[in-house]
Amino acid sequence: MNTVQTYAQSTGGATPLEPTAQTLQQQLEALQNVVLTLDNSTFRSKYSYVATAGEQQLNQALAQVIRELDPLLLEALA
Repeated sequence: MNTVQTYAQSTGGATPLEPTAQTLQQQLEALQNVVLTLDNSTFRSKYSYVATAGEQQLNQALAQVIRELDPLLLEALA
């Protein structure tokens, strides 16, 4: 059982948090794929303007997710 599931069950919120955790996991995997693509030197040289915008947007998206997470969930994940 992972930390998110443990936290969800301990707070009685397993049902609402499980889909959220799955969605966050899917988004994380997508963001990791983007980062891997942005790490490709050929991609960077050809589409550097896209890579720069993508990194800025990625940072903003991650900051938003962190702000939206329940502080107790952040503590459970730490």
